[in-house]
Amino acid sequence: MGWFQLYPPQDFEMTKSILDRAKAAGFHLLMITADVPVASIRERTKRAGLTMPPKITPKMIWEGIKHPIWSYYTLLNGLPRLRTIESYANNKDLQLVSGFVNNRLGGTLDWEYCKRVKEYWGDGPVVLKGILHPEDAAKAIEIGLDGIGVSNHGARQFNGAPAAIEALPPIVEVVNGKVPIIFDSGIRTGLDIMRAIRMGADFVLAGRAFVAAVAALGKYGGDHAAHILIDDLKNNMMQLGAANLDDVRTADLME
Repeated sequence: MGWFQLYPPQDFEMTKSILDRAKAAGFHLLMITADVPVASIRERTKRAGLTMPPKITPKMIWEGIKHPIWSYYTLLNGLPRLRTIESYANNKDLQLVSGFVNNRLGGTLDWEYCKRVKEYWGDGPVVLKGILHPEDAAKAIEIGLDGIGVSNHGARQFNGAPAAIEALPPIVEVVNGKVPIIFDSGIRTGLDIMRAIRMGADFVLAGRAFVAAVAALGKYGGDHAAHILIDDLKNNMMQLGAANLDDVRTADLME
């Protein structure tokens, strides 16, 4: 079952077009991104020299020399592109497409938008990712959404947001099993996964581990990262004496 993550466009006609393409490509579950209401400043990213489009600098050239395999595959496949959006910008120039994204995506997500997306998506489940407050979780259920995504976008979007793991327990209490809870942000190890499951998450997402693995190992990277996380999860479960995830969920932990 394919999952599609929607960064909500301001123009709902564009939204419908993107959703139609996602359906045609075989995606079944839709995840609406609420934890990026608008692009943030991200000073740390700027200090690291990461820009869109990438700038060819002496430092970048030197890094390419030091990492020949990465350079080879980058030259082979070309620079990154925003393929989902470039057709709407009527241009493949990354700088122009990036400007289009900044001007046309974000800033309009509200509950009415979520309801319209849910209605248009049809019979597939719709999850709202970026919930950090119990009242928002309750509202998402009230309007008919099918899952809650507890996330602060990996703590790289809004410095004032609480840690997602701290926001999880009160949301679990309010949801009370009505819909699944998906936890995202801060997952680095199998122990992180186990903690999130113990605190009430039904499912866990991880981003950076897979990005790093694919950057290092290409098409084999995703599987490699998954194996590392699963092995670490199993090891930590054995340390706890848990035979399965249900044991994790019901473990009597010392305070």
